[in-house]
Amino acid sequence: MKHIIIEESELGQLDLLGIEYKEEILPEVTEHDLSPLREFKTFSKVNITEFVKDTIEPIKNGLKSALEVKVLSKALKEVQKLLDSEINEFAIDEFEKYPEKKVNLQGFEITKKQRTTYDYSNSDYIMDLEYQIKNLQDIKKEAEKIALASKIPIPFSHHETGEQVILNPPIPSTIEFLNLTYEKSRD
Repeated sequence: MKHIIIEESELGQLDLLGIEYKEEILPEVTEHDLSPLREFKTFSKVNITEFVKDTIEPIKNGLKSALEVKVLSKALKEVQKLLDSEINEFAIDEFEKYPEKKVNLQGFEITKKQRTTYDYSNSDYIMDLEYQIKNLQDIKKEAEKIALASKIPIPFSHHETGEQVILNPPIPSTIEFLNLTYEKSRD
């Protein structure tokens, strides 16, 4: 079944043409109609999936601006990034108050984890390998620049052997996306 939205004044024309239709009164959409987000008591996967579906459906039906939702999504990512960096220590301190070391809150199970990183700067062999990798990445970038500038396969000297190899132009692949940046007049 395909949904189309028409003005009430156009219903008479459908009747004249003999087109059957089902009249459905749609709820009025406010400018910031993402109030279901405020209604979450539990952030389960099901609730989040339902929220996304409930947000997308009015967009598909032309009742909600996809651009406004895109902007809101971008803003929420920024809020999340800033909040995470600002509250992490406080959240860990609060978590430490729970003796069972596991907290169930609003649909999430919260546990404390650790991530270990290693610094190999004291190992000459590993640092030499890092240097070789960086050097190969630089050589690869240079070969990519040359291949990109060429419209036909061209001969190229192998970086280790000097042997002639063929560089083929890259195969382009394009995707469309929207880039969201803050307006210049806003901070």
